[in-house]
Amino acid sequence: MKVSKAATRYAKALLELAEEKSVQDQVLADMALVAQTLEASKDLAMLVESKVVSNDQKLKAFTTIFKDQLQEMTFEFFSLLTKNERADI
Repeated sequence: MKVSKAATRYAKALLELAEEKSVQDQVLADMALVAQTLEASKDLAMLVESKVVSNDQKLKAFTTIFKDQLQEMTFEFFSLLTKNERADI
């Protein structure tokens, strides 16, 4: 899987912030949870990658699934990706 430059920049920024706040282990666990969930649910993966589904709908689905499961920083990171139309990276 090829990783875009934008994805690399976002990941580095998240990692730096997580390290500053000493929550890198929680953020890593959160990222693993999101990855596992996307792998297990092809429908969710298709929703995230869809150009037809609005960012508001993507954020609503993400909030419903993950809001109470993720560390606040991780949740806000995914919210930012969605708002910036980068949910598919």
